[in-house]
Amino acid sequence: MIRPRPSNEFGSSFFTIAKVLAVVDLCGHIGSTVMFKMPLTPFFASFFKDIQPSYFWSVPYFMTNYLEFVHTMLVMLTALNRWTALILPIKYEKIWKKLIWPAIGGSFLVPFCITFQRLAVPTVTLPFSMNSSDSYVFSSEKVDWIPDGINALLFALFYIVAGVITILLNATSCVSLSLAKQNNQPNLHPKSLWQSIQRTEIGLIIVSFSDMIAMCCMIVIQLTLFWLGIRGLYYDPLYDAMYLQIPWVFDLQRFIRPFMLLFMSKSMRDAFLSTIYYHPKPTTSITTPAIFIVSSEASFRKASKISIGLSPIYHS
Repeated sequence: MIRPRPSNEFGSSFFTIAKVLAVVDLCGHIGSTVMFKMPLTPFFASFFKDIQPSYFWSVPYFMTNYLEFVHTMLVMLTALNRWTALILPIKYEKIWKKLIWPAIGGSFLVPFCITFQRLAVPTVTLPFSMNSSDSYVFSSEKVDWIPDGINALLFALFYIVAGVITILLNATSCVSLSLAKQNNQPNLHPKSLWQSIQRTEIGLIIVSFSDMIAMCCMIVIQLTLFWLGIRGLYYDPLYDAMYLQIPWVFDLQRFIRPFMLLFMSKSMRDAFLSTIYYHPKPTTSITTPAIFIVSSEASFRKASKISIGLSPIYHS
């Protein structure tokens, strides 16, 4: 069954989530650059040297970490939106018209519950390594009521749960698309079924796989930091190596999805280009069959003839 096309395609729930995600990713990238990358760069390191414990820096440090978790929640919400469109095509618009903003609100609330403690303590900069004088990192002071390393474990569990749910939703969507195509083509040989899968379905699999890679990388990093943190090995070379990967994995999470969707989805390209310039819709002509009744009268009887003609309907 085909889901009715919304009158305003770019105003649908899917594109609403996509636009919110774009803003979150833009803000997150700016925060990650300032709070993670610049202090580690020798050219900018002097600006971050000897920053004393301050709540002023706690806000941007919190926001940088917080927005990464919001990103993961919105990716999961996108997968849920796509899954609903396939499983409940007729009720999809009605359901998401009611749930869109509560769902987006929940995507912002859950990450706050696991990162708010960064606002409760001052933030300071520390040398990246024992003898470092040209690279620094921001760090929150220890929270008395949180055990050592528990944050890394909590973050890893968050990525595991969100990642598994996202992969399951995307996998179910792929299966639903394949089954729908097979039902529409009952005579299709099983061996040629995969060959008939449209680019949209293949793209869904690739995007799902890319999300899984990024989330798995973050899970490995957070579990490693947890394992080293509970042992107090904060200056271990492995700890440094894992920490240095965090901003780059964040960038991978942020940019791989939009670039892949722009490459594979015409609707996403149209939505992106519509923000740059206005392209008026061309006047189109649709021809539909219409029935005309023509009456003719013979000398010995009266008869009616039915002829089928073509009636043009113009839409501007």
